[in-house]
Amino acid sequence: NFPGQTSVYHGKVRDVYDINDDLLVMVATDRISAFDVILPEGIPYKGQVLNQIATYFLEATRGIVPNWRLATPDPMVTVGYKAEGFKVEMIIRGYLTGSHDQEVVIDIIHVAYLAVIHTCLSGKIKVGFD
Repeated sequence: NFPGQTSVYHGKVRDVYDINDDLLVMVATDRISAFDVILPEGIPYKGQVLNQIATYFLEATRGIVPNWRLATPDPMVTVGYKAEGFKVEMIIRGYLTGSHDQEVVIDIIHVAYLAVIHTCLSGKIKVGFD
């Protein structure tokens, strides 16, 4: 348990600890799931690699849009602000062909990105992403 911990969520691949309803401590694990089932054997270093990739991109884009991350005290752990999620779901197919189809996908991503930025800047949510 962490000091000030108010709850814990054990998900399929990460554990999330709520600290004083202000901060989240996310622990990426080596667990792997398929079809909503946690498999008995994890993948060594999976959590560390995924967390370090996320840390890299959160830090790289911090100047473009603020994010929830405060610190990465361990390769498998990220600490950050608790934020209200802004859900955007996209499916990008790998078999699109031709320049027109690629332009459509880029337009969809651009619209979703602008919606997130507008919502964050208008103060409707705390800035942060899941």
